[in-house]
This record gives sequence, C-alpha cells and structure tokens, in this order.
Amino acid sequence: MEKIQDTNPTTLKVLMVPWLAHGHILDSLCPDLLIFDGYQPWAPELASSRKIPAIDFLIIGSASVSFFYHHYLYAGKRDFPFSGIFLKDYEAKQLQLTAEMNISIGPDVAFNGLEKSHDIILINTCNEIEGKYVDYLSTLSNKKVIPVGPLIREMGTTTENEENSKIIQWLDKKDESYFEYFLSKEEIEEIGHSLELSELNFIWVVRFPLGEETNIENALPKGFLDRVEGKGVIVEKWAPQARILEHPSVGGFLCHCGWNSILESLHFGVPLITMPMHFDQHTHSRMAVELGTAMEVVRDDKNGKLNKEKTAEVIRNVVTEKNGGENVKAKVKELSKKIREKGEEEFDQVVNKLLDLSTKNKQTVNT
Repeated sequence: MEKIQDTNPTTLKVLMVPWLAHGHILDSLCPDLLIFDGYQPWAPELASSRKIPAIDFLIIGSASVSFFYHHYLYAGKRDFPFSGIFLKDYEAKQLQLTAEMNISIGPDVAFNGLEKSHDIILINTCNEIEGKYVDYLSTLSNKKVIPVGPLIREMGTTTENEENSKIIQWLDKKDESYFEYFLSKEEIEEIGHSLELSELNFIWVVRFPLGEETNIENALPKGFLDRVEGKGVIVEKWAPQARILEHPSVGGFLCHCGWNSILESLHFGVPLITMPMHFDQHTHSRMAVELGTAMEVVRDDKNGKLNKEKTAEVIRNVVTEKNGGENVKAKVKELSKKIREKGEEEFDQVVNKLLDLSTKNKQTVNT
C-alpha cells in the first residue's frame, strides 16, 4: 500500500499479518465482492490484485466523515460548507495531539478506504438523518455514497441475566418519560453531581479504563449512593442499551455520542443530551443538535471542563420538556416515525446495486 509506506515496522507487521492470511482466504473462496471497513486498510489492495471489487463500509456518520475528509483534502484552504459541524478550539487541539501520538495510523490510512472503494461507498446512516452530508461526501469522494441504515441490532427474545432483568423491572415502576439513561467513561464525579442536581430518576452505566483498580463506590462523590437511593440504578461496565432505550419510561439519553448510540436513540425516539469526549464524537453531537434531536451540555470553551449546574439544567430541560426540550422531544419522535416507516425498500436497492456490480465485474473478468 503506497500510502502507508512510511508506517513504523511494528505497525506494518501487524497490518501485514491479516494481509497474508486473508489473501489465502480470498484465493480459496474466490468471492464476487469484498465489503470492508476502516479497520482493514489492507483490504482494497488485496482485493484489487485479485480483480475482486472491494466496497468501503463506513460505520460512522456522514457528517463526521465528510467534515474530516474535507479538511484532509483542502487543508484549511476552503471552509466546510455546513456551519453546524465544527470543532471548538480545545477539541481541535485535542484531536491534533492524538494524531501526533498515533502517527503510524494517520489520515492517509484513515481515508484509504474511501479513495480505493470500487465505484460506491456504503455507510450506516440514512437520508432522513444526514441526507445533505451523504451528498457532500459523494461530491468529495467522486463516488456514489449509499446509505444502508440505520442498522439497529434486533433484540430478539434472548434470555436476560438477573442484573438486566432487575434494570427493566425498575424501569417498569417509573413514570413515563421521566427517566435518564447514562453512558459514562470519564469525569465521573462531575457527572454524579450533575445527575444529583437534576433530581431525576436515572440509570447510570459507569465504565473505568482497562486495568484501573477502582470501584463504583470510590469513584462516586462521597455519600452519593445513599442520597440517590430509590431514584437511580448504577451499573458497572455494561447494560442492555437497546432494551433500555425502547422502554416508554425513558425520557432522555445522556451519551458520549458513539455513532451506534446516536442511531439507537433516534430509532427509538429518545431525546439526546450529548456529552462528546473525543474524536468523531464532537461532530456526531453537532449533527444531532443541528438536526434538532439533541441538546449538548455546556463546557468551558478554553479547556472543555464541565459545569455541574449547567449540565443539570440541560438534562432537566430535555427530560422535562422545558426551555426548548419540548422541541427536541417532538423532533426526535417525528424522525423516529419516519425511520421506522421507510421499510426495506432502500436496503433492497442496495442489494440490487451490489448484485449488479458483482455481475458486471464477473463479465469483465471473463472477457
């Protein structure tokens, strides 16, 4: 791959292992088509050398991809055409620092899939959510970008463990739409104070960095568990997010804006309170705010620090539908209905496009 020729030896070795292994797999299976995502930068070259069409499948939103790809292509020479998507100064500095610390996987690798995808690009979004950004990404890449989402995992009827059952039972006892569901990794103490000040019922998922020796009681503000007893459920590591978001008692979702979380919240019609932390989370948040389905918590413009009183205010406004929160609730319900009603027609079109691409490629190879 000419664009990662300067990758350091250790990283290159890691990348080459799947290159060699999957090369043997492709030779054995002889697939008509290969679909890959950003974690397989070796895929398009590997497929191309065997005359197999390789299609990039983007697993983050088109607003974020088009924003970063635009700046990669134009390097400050041209403004991004949509003012609603932006980075604050401290966010841009944070992103730059992260990029400098991870020079082995730079923008060349990040956008390798876009540039080498065969004719089309698939993306997990839909026109109802990001239509103008899908179109702009098509313009930037000179390829047809086809939305295939939102792809939401079906919950089915799998047996729940005891802890998950307790969470759902607790939800069943709460008033409709007066509930807060949290997904947290950092700034635990500040979020705890904000949650307490909001005076709302909540489920809070607390996650600690891998290898960190701590527990919930030590991480939370002193006496927090006693003060919120009966009003909140605190879960460590994981909770059944989709099951919770579909519950009628859920009135808001405070999240760090991972793309799957955004899509699930919009699918189930749950208003968002966004607290982005890093990378594409900031641009996902701005998209949701621009769409009218979210309010973003207020941070210090210089250093990004949270203010517990202002955070609690945003939470209350969204969940209790006040000071603009009522508009967010109405918009997300409207959008959820559109997403659910559109059926599988668009997905059928994608399948037909892939079949057509495969057929044409086989005809070309055989001539």
